[in-house]
Amino acid sequence: MAKGKGTLELAYFRFDVLEVYRNDPRFRFQFYDFGAHAVVSDEVYLDENEPESDKIIMDHVGFAYDLSAYDRDDPSSPIVRRVCAFYGDLAKLSPNHQARWKTYQVEDEEDLEPHPVWWAQQMGHWPDGIGPFEKIFLELEAINALHERAFGERLFRSSDRPDDFGWILRPSQQEYDKFIQDFDKVLSENLRHDAFDKHMVQRKDDQGNNIGTLNRLDRFLEARRVPSDARAEVLEPLREVRRARQRPAHALRRNITDQTFIHRQADLLERVGGTLDQLRHFLQTHPANRGWKPPEYLDGKGYRL
Repeated sequence: MAKGKGTLELAYFRFDVLEVYRNDPRFRFQFYDFGAHAVVSDEVYLDENEPESDKIIMDHVGFAYDLSAYDRDDPSSPIVRRVCAFYGDLAKLSPNHQARWKTYQVEDEEDLEPHPVWWAQQMGHWPDGIGPFEKIFLELEAINALHERAFGERLFRSSDRPDDFGWILRPSQQEYDKFIQDFDKVLSENLRHDAFDKHMVQRKDDQGNNIGTLNRLDRFLEARRVPSDARAEVLEPLREVRRARQRPAHALRRNITDQTFIHRQADLLERVGGTLDQLRHFLQTHPANRGWKPPEYLDGKGYRL
């Protein structure tokens, strides 16, 4: 800024610049679909033994993309995702953190643009759509409301998004496995057995083995005369997440780098969002839910990235 950069000019950084804030418990880190937020916790801020240089806030952090060579049907095509921040905010960081961010800075790439929703919000405009993570948690909230109206029980334990649940920070096996683990907790582990008890769906099979939540959901839909092919199609993304979580639990895996993880995450989020969307529309057909209308933004414009 001393050389003439404007307060609202953007600097761009590698995505993994956020890792230290996500992984350090001294910071409160929160993911959004189009940006992030990091601030030192109140306890650390008031602790005289903590370095003053770490008592910082990094607000208004956005994501930027170069999708000039991106093809959603080609997993090998590049999705260039960066972190962007205003020079005015960067100037408020301590010298130590400014030096750290500097090591992750990338040159202004010709086709790199801040996400339009994030940029609109920074300029004081309402967003015109929702991202894939927000879509999922809004669907969970709506499904719970519909199921409780119809049957007196929530279907999912929680519809709250964990603060650190978001885009993978680097295209590595370890990052992707962590995302899958957290995603399964949001989905199959989040389903309530008590809700299926309400529907008289058995907890054990004929051999006395426990029936998992996804299979109980399948049996609930079967009892409501949903055809087997429709059930298989709707539940497949949830089962895929479950299978992917089980694989690293039973094997040693090398932490490889693979750019296709970025595509795979976006694709899986989109398909799971579609599954929850269909489940919501099914519950909307229940007589108790006549007159219920989804929030306008839920069936509106959605962003894949």
